[in-house]
Amino acid sequence: ATTSEYKAYQEQVLRNCSKFAQ
Repeated sequence: ATTSEYKAYQEQVLRNCSKFAQ
């Protein structure tokens, strides 16, 4: 996977984590 794809994936995961946290 490319760096940009990894970054986008990581951002999505962090957003999901924040959703569950709230």
